Parts: sequence; structure tokens; C-alpha cells
Amino acid sequence: MTGPADSRRNGVALCLSGGGYRALLFHLGALRRLNEVGLLTRLDSVSSVSGGSILAAFLATKLPWPQGAALSTAEFDTRLAMPVRALARQDIRTPALLRGILRALSFGLIGQSAVEALAERLESELGTAELTGLPVRPDFIICATDLAFGVLFTFRRSRLGSYRAGYLKGPSFRLSRAVAASACFPPIFGPLHPKLDSRQLKGGLRLPAGERDRLVRGLTLSDGGVYANDATEAVWKNHATVFVSDGGGSLDFAEDTQGPTRLLKLLSRYVMIVDAQARAVRKRILIGAYQNGTLSGAYWSVAGSPQRYQPGAPGYGPEVAERIRRIRTDLDAFSSAEIAILENHGYFLADVALRKHVQDSLLGLDLAAPLRAPHPEWMHDQRALRALRGSHKTVLLGRKR
Repeated sequence: MTGPADSRRNGVALCLSGGGYRALLFHLGALRRLNEVGLLTRLDSVSSVSGGSILAAFLATKLPWPQGAALSTAEFDTRLAMPVRALARQDIRTPALLRGILRALSFGLIGQSAVEALAERLESELGTAELTGLPVRPDFIICATDLAFGVLFTFRRSRLGSYRAGYLKGPSFRLSRAVAASACFPPIFGPLHPKLDSRQLKGGLRLPAGERDRLVRGLTLSDGGVYANDATEAVWKNHATVFVSDGGGSLDFAEDTQGPTRLLKLLSRYVMIVDAQARAVRKRILIGAYQNGTLSGAYWSVAGSPQRYQPGAPGYGPEVAERIRRIRTDLDAFSSAEIAILENHGYFLADVALRKHVQDSLLGLDLAAPLRAPHPEWMHDQRALRALRGSHKTVLLGRKR
């Protein structure tokens, strides 16, 4: 959607939501199309949460920045798509959780061991890169939730922190740990303890020295989706153009049940409804900003279907889109079929959203660039439906691929 964006805003931002491997792969398909139309070269910021942060870390470390022109299909595949697919075929949730439990039993590190094990696993993919090694442009913003002060906590090249805790400039902090903090979804993973010193943080709330020291020293970080799963919080207030790729979950219907676990299920349902309402409100605010001209850009969601944007648009039909919407949001192994279908879905939804809501002249984009499905062999709806049977189920000890 385009309009006369607020003159006090500057820059183009891309937001990659949370949603485990499902979001990771959905965003990967969308990024392919954004690369083809020339949008990746125009980005000033990339804000991400959870599964989106895993992809953002690959994007930041595997691609050459700054980019003067769109990558070729072969280079996009070699540099980004192939490493991401290789990761998505692996269960990184269960081994990290089991290692965390063993450490907790051995050393008494209850609550934090699993997330530290996840950080170590991510380091094997991302290397020992630190935040200060991130590209200057675009500005990659990894989002987590500050449990001590109850606000968004961001990791970026120039600084880390939250507006209530304060900020540490030029941070010496591993990218893998930042991504782990962004992706440590509860209750599977406990929060990450960044071990900050209040004397190094500038700004923040003015509190009595003892209270501030205690809060910062004990500050822990959880999944960025706890605060804002769409990853827009860090950019929508100051950027002129915001693109949002939403691979997050949506609320399914559920009936009340009886039995000894009823109370636990009800409590879980209450939390899910509150979360769904918060996400819906954030989406309405974003769409409203597009419509009234405060922002320009476009939004697309894993729950959507290209045909709902535009009749006859290429991509999966509503029945397949509904099946895709229910795919688990997890860091367990995904099959080759699940990977291919999610990439295809993200690719065609990003394309139709851009063509419907963005003018070529906005950023000099080539929205007429030829469409090339990432996995054309999986574009048949009935084949996709068969392949996705059972994809919504979470397996306790992980799927083997």
C-alpha cells in the first residue's frame, strides 16, 4: 500500500516475524522474490523475531553487503537458500533441550541450560561472528523480550539493550547468542541471561542505584515474539516504508474439555487468546498506517492465499493455504516437501502483495520480473495437500530426516 508517507520518517525496513522453521522457510521464499524485484538492495533495516531472526542472521552473514544489484538465482541458492534448507532439515530443538536438561542436573543451571545449548548449536551454523561484525547497511535488528523491564530488547551492530534498561554501545556479543535469545520460545527454552553490567548501560529509567543494579544484573531475555511477534516494533515508528513477512501462528478453534487436565488447558487457552488479540491489534494498526498514508509498504501472511489478493494470481489455492497455516511452528526437522511448499508459498504471496500494494516508482522496483517458483515440482495443490498431512503435529522427541 502506498501513500504520502510521513516526512519525519526515513528509510525502508523489512520485518521477519517469528514462527520457528515455518517462518524461516516462508520468509526464505519471500526473500527470493524481493531479491528478484530489486528490493533487497534498497533495504535500510531488517528487523526480526525468533525464526525470522535465524534467517536474518544467515542473510547478514552469508550475503555480500552492501548489494549493488540483485543476486543471480544461482548465487541466491548457493549463498542463502541451500544453507537455510540444510538447517531446516535438522532438529535443533530436541538436542538443545536434552543437553540443557543434562547440564541442569549436573551443574544446577536450571532454566538457562537449554537456551545456552541452543546458542552453541546456532554458533556451529553462524560461526563466532559478533554484533559489531554485522553489516553497516542494512541495519540488522535482532529482537528479544526484556523480562525484567517488560519491553522490547534489541541487538544490533551499534548497540544492545532496551529503552528502560539502557543501551551498551559497540557491544562485544556473539550473534549466535543474540539469535538464541530471540528464538528461545517458552516453555521449551528458558530465558537467556546476557550478564550485563548496569554501569556500562547508558540511558534507561532513572531508578535508585541499588534497584537498577539488581534489575540489570538479573535481567533475562525471552523469545521476541512474547513482546511483538511481527517484528515491527523496532522500525514502524521511524521508517517511511515497511514490508512485513508474517509467518506466525494463528488461533484455531477449540472446545472445552473435562478431566484432570482441564484447568491447565483453560489457562493455556486464556494465554493464547490474549496473544492472538494482541497480534490482531498490531496488524490493524499497521494496515491502518498503510491506508492513511503514515506508512508505505506491504504485508503478507503465511495464513493468506494469493487468490484472496487477486483472483487467478499464481500460487496455492485457499485449501492448501489453510493446510500451510496449520504447519507446526517449531525448530524440529522439516521434510523436503514441507520446505519446498513453504518456500513456494512465501514467494508467491510476497509477489502478489507487492504487485497489489506497491507502485514500481516507489523504490524503482521491477515488479514485472519473471516469476520462477523455487520448487515448481511442488506447485500442484493435491500433491501439496497429501505431503502436508500431519505437518501440524509436534513430535515430542523430534522427527528424524
